[in-house]
Amino acid sequence: MSTISVVVPVYNIELYIKKCIDSIICQTYSDIDIILVDDGSTDNSGIICDKYAETDRRITVIHKANGGHNSARKAGLTVSTGEYICFIDSDDWVEPNMIEEMAENIVSTGADFVHTGTILEENGKITVDCRFTEKVVDNPRNNTQIWKELFNIDESNYINRGLARKLFRRELIEKCYSKTPDNIAYGEDFVTTSRCLIECNRVSFLKKAYYHYCIRSGSITKTAGVERIYMSALQFEELRKMFIEYNMYEYIGDLLEISCVKETIATAMLSNHISCNVPVYSFPEIELLKNKKIAIYGAGRVGYSYFKQLQSHSNIDIIDVVDRNFRSYNYDEFKVNSIEHLMQIDYDIIVVAINNEQTAHQVTESLIALGIDREKIIWKKPSYLFNFR
Repeated sequence: MSTISVVVPVYNIELYIKKCIDSIICQTYSDIDIILVDDGSTDNSGIICDKYAETDRRITVIHKANGGHNSARKAGLTVSTGEYICFIDSDDWVEPNMIEEMAENIVSTGADFVHTGTILEENGKITVDCRFTEKVVDNPRNNTQIWKELFNIDESNYINRGLARKLFRRELIEKCYSKTPDNIAYGEDFVTTSRCLIECNRVSFLKKAYYHYCIRSGSITKTAGVERIYMSALQFEELRKMFIEYNMYEYIGDLLEISCVKETIATAMLSNHISCNVPVYSFPEIELLKNKKIAIYGAGRVGYSYFKQLQSHSNIDIIDVVDRNFRSYNYDEFKVNSIEHLMQIDYDIIVVAINNEQTAHQVTESLIALGIDREKIIWKKPSYLFNFR
């Protein structure tokens, strides 16, 4: 197996960069070329990178003027030497066997790149996200199902748009990334991954999670508002032009437009600048709830959507909304209570308002453990209002 290059863009991340670098230098696959790109940091991030380079000959440090995430990765790619390329963000970290197992997979399958899962970390909560089937797909460009998964239209199967958590053949990522404009500050990974799916002959999906994606306050994924919507529009315009370039818009365009609508709604719901409590889910079998007293478990997007939906039915009586994290929610329309409040009220049905089936099952079991009759608990896969196809 040839050398694998690991490219890490670094900018003002001194509190987290050591954990990231440590997780890379401790990989079980040792023939790696590590490029740390200091993108004009004003804290000690660049100094920390230089100290690591003094102790590990595999590490190369680039210091450059700030140009953004995109330009930093491209700079690292330019000086890399590996036959295969892996990107890791400097505030994340990876399991020690990640590179070795991705390398084994890409060689054994003959794929142009391999896609793996994510371990999400936010406020101490850890969630493993592997919402895809383990498979090898030839000619993904013409596979409509693959595009539904990338555009998050088929929510049961989801291809992560990020360049991290993937391993690429050098020729593919160099060709595709060179065509991604530097001025796209949000969604550049989405654009590049899309082009890779168009240009590659084969992609492998390895249903394992190695990459710890750490969501922190202030990260671009947590920002919202008019600026985020504008950046999202630039991203989708670039994708539109790309699909026209490859004569694919005729059968991909409608999926892209649905994805754009979903992205805009999701941004609006997170925004502090836009009135944004927008119901986007519905309970699929409303007949089951008619003439019943209903308690809703879950106060997030699904729970809010269910409340608005059921509220419009005069023959459905919503008597409570509960959530484990009830203090995190403050709606004008209703009060969110603790789970224990269920023991104090009279209800016919508890509707579990959660999108993920596994999580919903865990909630159901926890309610049964509290002494609640299983027959009084209902979960149905929520219908997404914009899931047109």
